[in-house]
Amino acid sequence: MRESRLCNEAEIRTTNRHARNLKESKGERKIRLNEESHIAANRRRNRDLEEDEEKQSIRLKREAAHKTNQRLIRDELETPEEREQRLKLNNEFESIRRRKRCQNETNEERKHRKQQKRNADKM
Repeated sequence: MRESRLCNEAEIRTTNRHARNLKESKGERKIRLNEESHIAANRRRNRDLEEDEEKQSIRLKREAAHKTNQRLIRDELETPEEREQRLKLNNEFESIRRRKRCQNETNEERKHRKQQKRNADKM
């Protein structure tokens, strides 16, 4: 009974959010999202203040267990080929990131040299 009521309330909130998104402009939406993020941050801060160490450790353990369970479920469902492919993609993405980082550094060095040359020409 309680679960169905919570489910209905969640559906109502979702519907209201979708309707509001259709009505509001980008600027209004940005302001609302900013306010909502502040409200959520305040709730987390208040929860952390209200929780004593024992409750906090229980909550953190539960969250860690959830993450571990998610990882275990993924590992169980993933075939060795899929795992190998996922790791290969991760390595490729990391090498792309590394290359971009190096390019940015060389671009910054190039800009710095040009700026030094301009400064020397001005004098």
